[in-house]
Amino acid sequence: NFVGNKAVVQALHGRHFAIDKNGEILFKFNTKSFWHHVDSKFISYGLEDKFLWFNTDNQTSHFVFKNIKMIYNHFNEGFAAVCSSVNNKWGFISDKAELSIPFIYDEAYNFNEGLAAVRTNDKWGFIDPAGQMVIAPSYDEVYDFSESRAVVRQDKKYFVIDKYGNKL
Repeated sequence: NFVGNKAVVQALHGRHFAIDKNGEILFKFNTKSFWHHVDSKFISYGLEDKFLWFNTDNQTSHFVFKNIKMIYNHFNEGFAAVCSSVNNKWGFISDKAELSIPFIYDEAYNFNEGLAAVRTNDKWGFIDPAGQMVIAPSYDEVYDFSESRAVVRQDKKYFVIDKYGNKL
């Protein structure tokens, strides 16, 4: 499937390529076995414990992170939640190829409206892009913020909170 103007395709001989809607090759993958994701600006893929991606606007910008076993979906708001293969913890990398928030969380979702859900000690909370805990981990289940509100579950009850953790 195309996402924006880009897609990853497999040729008959098994090699994979990133192409645009005109069929122009944007990037040739070096292997037959990998996972990948395409969004409006980046094509990312994982291979043998490495996470690699490139900015399709500037095909020469190709970044590599080692010891990454999984990405949560894609880059959003300049960050991607990724899981380390070293300690099985989640952290965040930036689209500028920097480890922005260390691998300290049991699970993490991408940033949405300036906050990312993170799980620690079986409870969910929210952090800001600087890695500061904004809403303490006290929820059993959380959903992304939308229109400055998020649905959360605590003690078998669902309710809505604002970006300060106030119950609405």
